[in-house]
Amino acid sequence: MIEQNLFSLAFLSQVILVSIYIPSRIARRMSFVFETYPPSTHPLLYPKPFDDYVRMQRRYRIANWVIAGIGFSVLAASLFVPRGRE
Repeated sequence: MIEQNLFSLAFLSQVILVSIYIPSRIARRMSFVFETYPPSTHPLLYPKPFDDYVRMQRRYRIANWVIAGIGFSVLAASLFVPRGRE
């Protein structure tokens, strides 16, 4: 049983780190670049229309929240679904 708890703790920390913390840092960095280097003063930084980059950032955040939800669902299923005798 202790192995299950340790695995769950490690899995939870990986889901939080990889699906929530790191993507939020990347999204904040993207927002910083958008605000600090706008397309009006740095047109070469944005070869596509600026709305495409804003849309990409939004999709990135949504995709990572969906992945985190899947990770939490898998964790919950592994904790609460009964298994056979061990």
